[in-house]
Amino acid sequence: MTTEKKTLTFALMDAPFENGRTVTALRLIDIAARRGYNLTVFAYEGAVSLAFAKQAQHPNAVHGRDAAQEDHPLPRDWIAALLAAAEKNGGKIDWINCGLCVDARGVGVIAAAYRCNLEEQDDPIVWITHAMKGVGADLAVLLRGNAVNYAVKAQDASGLSFGDRAQTQPPRIAEDLTKLGGKGVDVFLVEEDVAERGIERGELIEGLKSVSRAALPKLFAGYDQIWQW
Repeated sequence: MTTEKKTLTFALMDAPFENGRTVTALRLIDIAARRGYNLTVFAYEGAVSLAFAKQAQHPNAVHGRDAAQEDHPLPRDWIAALLAAAEKNGGKIDWINCGLCVDARGVGVIAAAYRCNLEEQDDPIVWITHAMKGVGADLAVLLRGNAVNYAVKAQDASGLSFGDRAQTQPPRIAEDLTKLGGKGVDVFLVEEDVAERGIERGELIEGLKSVSRAALPKLFAGYDQIWQW
């Protein structure tokens, strides 16, 4: 008597480096792959970035490690290892990226500013926008709330040190936003949030597009997906 092999299906939606749920899901997939199950993984919304080939490791200046020593985990490598594990144990993994999500035109709304910037040496959402644009995603960024401060030219996070260990690569978020504009990413900011914080237009980087709060619904209507960060 033969027993038909079961197929398990997982649906993932969180972007890499953003939520612990993704790691939990991949651990469950790993267990199933080691047991020889056939698996279908459907990645949509931010999770389509999990398998992007251009993910790259980076050094950790805070801990004084170069890229090789840091050995920063990359989701694409985890996924490749899972595919190999499934095949080795007599199963398979069909990894399916949502085509609409890959091709969708999205705008990332950044409101919570300065989260783990010193540790990561950048803003995670600005960073991932760079990465996704690099593989062809059609994206824009909207700065609102405290995040409008990201566009101020004069901010300087250098000089941080603990004992004799100095952070040599501080976050340069205004420069990162300028580079996004150079890649063709529209960077919007809410003009009322700028005014409420007493920021003058001359203090901001070039190339920004101002939008009023009242005009936000019209702006959002021009995009397929709206990501709130």
